[in-house]
Amino acid sequence: MLFRSIVITTIGLTLMPVAARWAMGGNSRAADFGSMANVGLAALTLVLVLLLSKIGSAAISRLSILLAMVIGTVIAVFLGMADFSGVSQGPMFGFPAPFHFGVPTFHVAAIISMCIVVMVTLVETSADILAVGEIIDTKVDSKRLGNGLRADMLSSVFAPIFGSFTQSAFAQNVGLVAVTGVKSRFVVATGGVFLVILGLLPFMGRVIAAVPTSVLGGAGIVLFGTVAASGIQIGRASC
Repeated sequence: MLFRSIVITTIGLTLMPVAARWAMGGNSRAADFGSMANVGLAALTLVLVLLLSKIGSAAISRLSILLAMVIGTVIAVFLGMADFSGVSQGPMFGFPAPFHFGVPTFHVAAIISMCIVVMVTLVETSADILAVGEIIDTKVDSKRLGNGLRADMLSSVFAPIFGSFTQSAFAQNVGLVAVTGVKSRFVVATGGVFLVILGLLPFMGRVIAAVPTSVLGGAGIVLFGTVAASGIQIGRASC
């Protein structure tokens, strides 16, 4: 139990600098990196997430992250901090092209590097599965953990064929479960179907890319902070 707490807390704390970088604008070479406008927009998004998650109906609470990002993006548009002019450029629909970047090539250095990446991914995924188990009060035994890791790696086998990277259970999703309180696997499966459909709509990718990074930073601080808090709570329970 204590080991779970340490791993989960470490993941949450390790990701916090990523959210902080997003809050400052994402690109350290940009002229407005760390500006009050970016930090203020991130802070506003963070406050909106907290308010919406605690005030209002259960439906609003569960949609607090999405609603806060939408409101933050709309405010950014009025402030001239978001540009959606590129959304209309390019195809509306599209299918992934297998081996878009060419046929696979194998090099020893690359293989060793990817093995290290996969090991790190497996550790993160293990911590995420354990964290979700604690949040939804479900026992995670070795069989369930193994099934989760196998599913992660099976998807990683097919991902490169369509130009994607090694798959991972992101810690943001753990934070979403804790913040929204949605614990149904059927909701997760339905969300997966929506993601597949959105993957066939390139213009939606351009919409997401136009969302200001500072808005993502404000939401990310809540999500990553929730992961770290979950690890700390697990540690307290084990003491």
